[in-house]
Amino acid sequence: MRSHLFTYFVWQTVMQTESILAHSGYNLPFVPIVDGREHAFHHSHIQANYGSWFLIFDKLFGTDQPFKLWLKKKELKAQKQSEIEHKTSPTGSGPFSEQAASASPHIE
Repeated sequence: MRSHLFTYFVWQTVMQTESILAHSGYNLPFVPIVDGREHAFHHSHIQANYGSWFLIFDKLFGTDQPFKLWLKKKELKAQKQSEIEHKTSPTGSGPFSEQAASASPHIE
């Protein structure tokens, strides 16, 4: 079956764009069909997220669950790290803390 040359180039453009987005590792909110983080997880764990275009099938068959668990663990780890940094830093820490204010030059 032969396709029109224009159809071929449109198909190739769409597929190459999808592949670039899927392998970027980023979740771009304006592209709801492809989530690069999920595809990156698929490459690193080879047990989940088989869909690239149709993530709905991963949701329907539950193959997105390992990714969701991993993402939740990652978020909890970041939250714990943030709490640890907050507890171990001097009170009022941050770029506008007392120490930072005293170290910065004042214009009088």
